[in-house]
Amino acid sequence: MTTQPPTEPDIVREAARLLDRAEHEGIVVRVLGGVAVALRAGTAMHQAFRREIGDIDLATRARDAKRLTTFLVSEGYTADRRFNALHGARRLLFDDELRERRIDVLVDRFEMCHAVPFADRLAVDAQTLPLVELVVMKLQIVQLNAKDRDDLYAMLFVHDVGSDDGATINANRFAELCAGDWGLYRTVTGNLERLEADLSAVELSPADADTIRTRAARLREAAESRPKPLKWRARARIGDRMRWYEEPEEVTGPEPGTEQSLEETGHSA
Repeated sequence: MTTQPPTEPDIVREAARLLDRAEHEGIVVRVLGGVAVALRAGTAMHQAFRREIGDIDLATRARDAKRLTTFLVSEGYTADRRFNALHGARRLLFDDELRERRIDVLVDRFEMCHAVPFADRLAVDAQTLPLVELVVMKLQIVQLNAKDRDDLYAMLFVHDVGSDDGATINANRFAELCAGDWGLYRTVTGNLERLEADLSAVELSPADADTIRTRAARLREAAESRPKPLKWRARARIGDRMRWYEEPEEVTGPEPGTEQSLEETGHSA
């Protein structure tokens, strides 16, 4: 008799199941990456941006990491003990071996080409990190690929840019993050410009393309609007003569699933 795995076959439903169970256990955890984009968009997701998602990416606080590890193992996942022993202070890996899927847990902050702290932002929304963090975590990728581009288009199509969290992309928080790090500002504003320029290659109605273009432009305007500290302005004078981003480290251990953009460079989203 074949034993059915305890996990859901649909990856978005599985993420939602884990969030509900974790909340019941009093563990603070949120989703990011492709699953978060799908959860937030729901039925409003534009057909042009629907895609397969290989893995689940979670965010938690350092003080919840040990309990989350015990919880995920109890839910049918296998901990990558070697990786977790070496890197558990900032990142944990778990595998659903029967379904060949991975859970990638980030602790306190996201670190790839740029760092994005989130420990004090986990309580803002019920299931995912706030929209603005989801957007910035995609925009901070120096070599933006098609999957990450489409995730950004999906979010900009569904969610307006506003002054608060919740249903809108928080322009004030976006401006704050950009004003705190010239390198992050350089990467995210450059990617927003590229997103606007590349819209002509996507099969969208003129109205839908204009919605995305307008919201991307509003984020760029927000990034420019916040006064910049002296340290930021000093780094801006150096500009591109010095590398302004980090080269993401490779993951050691088994290859993750199909989320190529971040998994190949040390994170899955």
